[in-house]
Formats: sequence, C-alpha cells, structure tokens
Amino acid sequence: MCFLMVDYQYNFSVLSLYHTAQEFKDRIQYGDEVLIRNPTLNYVSMENKGKIYSYPSIKVTNITDILINKETIVSEKSEG
Repeated sequence: MCFLMVDYQYNFSVLSLYHTAQEFKDRIQYGDEVLIRNPTLNYVSMENKGKIYSYPSIKVTNITDILINKETIVSEKSEG
C-alpha cells in the first residue's frame, strides 16, 4: 500500500506499507487522514555506478501506531 503524505509544513513524501493484513487494507479509503505516532526518521544511502543516493525514510515499529481518521486499524490483540 502506498500513500502520499503531507505534514503540517506541507512537506510531501510517499509512505509505503508492506505485509499488511487484509483488515488494514479494507479499512483505508481515498481521502482518509493517516497519523503516525512515534515515527522514527532514518536516512537510507546507497551507491550505484559511483554515485551515492540518499533519502529519508519513516519507520513504524508498531502497527498500532498508525491511526486512520483518529482510530487504530489493528488492535494489539489482533496482531499476529
């Protein structure tokens, strides 16, 4: 799943979520508000053909820290 994210300062980025449960996918609709509690900002760097590429990446370690329209999608009890 991919989302276009915009913060309060109008910075844009893409959020990609991998290995998400169908319950999570079914609850998210176009135009929903996504809030990430306790995000970790990482910088990823890689080299290709002698050129270094780097970009910021947001890591979410607990799926319950993602809120859609101010509600958690997956309860801690349903995490597998």
